[in-house]
Amino acid sequence: MSLVACCLLPVAHLPTAVAIPQKVSHDQIIQIKQIKQTECTTGIYKCPHRGEPIAWNDSAIPYIISPRRTKILNAQPKLRWNPVAGATSYTVSIKGEGVDWKTKVRDTQIVYSGQQPLQPGGYYLLIVRTDTGVSSADEPVIPGGLGFSLLEATQAQLIDSQAAAIAQEPWTEEAKTLALANLYLNYGLTIEAVEILEDLVNRGVETAAIYNRIGGLYWNFLALVPQAKNYYVKAVELADSNDIEEQTAAQDGLGQIEAKFGSKKEAIRLLTLARDGYEMLGNTERVSQLEKQLKVLMRESKK
Repeated sequence: MSLVACCLLPVAHLPTAVAIPQKVSHDQIIQIKQIKQTECTTGIYKCPHRGEPIAWNDSAIPYIISPRRTKILNAQPKLRWNPVAGATSYTVSIKGEGVDWKTKVRDTQIVYSGQQPLQPGGYYLLIVRTDTGVSSADEPVIPGGLGFSLLEATQAQLIDSQAAAIAQEPWTEEAKTLALANLYLNYGLTIEAVEILEDLVNRGVETAAIYNRIGGLYWNFLALVPQAKNYYVKAVELADSNDIEEQTAAQDGLGQIEAKFGSKKEAIRLLTLARDGYEMLGNTERVSQLEKQLKVLMRESKK
């Protein structure tokens, strides 16, 4: 079993300590497979947005960057939102089980004080309002919502023990980071996984596979279009023409964003390339899906 495969098991099938082979090739480490989307449940952290092409992430509002649509480990998370032109201060509030907290800041991030403790399993919503009168609550509602929850204590303990086991393995720091990210994802800790993968990039590990995975998490789970697009663009740039799988995934991801929020012409170009890539990979189901989508896009582009 590969490093990636072992760490993408459903939570119910995770061993007490994550079992990963003693020897893992460099290719196995960086060729991270597409994270399997779980069935959409009522939980905010297992429900990909699957929404209509609506105006998400309007730069004119302080939309929430983190935490949103995720579980979290830290009871005092860093709160981040989009900076709004012309705003000089932001009123930040968290509402939910046992919490009705508010503060005012000039920056676009703050660490939650924890004065009103978040309750494990409780559902919370971060809301930010500018001094110019616009609010993160103005962002359209999407399936799964925009809130977050603190991981249950028993699950947090399991993660701690499995993370400790990963830390003791004789792997590179890159391999350990990837294993930890996949562990987080199995518990719905999407933002935690994104943050450590982004840290990996900041430490100089830049591959199409890594950028594809981060882009996919921002797009499919966190519903953050600008961030997803940035990572997919980089994945397209980095993808080796000999690595058909990652090149195709990058073209597909960026093409979907262009189709909904950008240029129909560019979407057609990218998705045509992606369709051809899936044909080479033998993924007939995805080829069929893209052919149908391309027909619609071509009709729309002629209007």
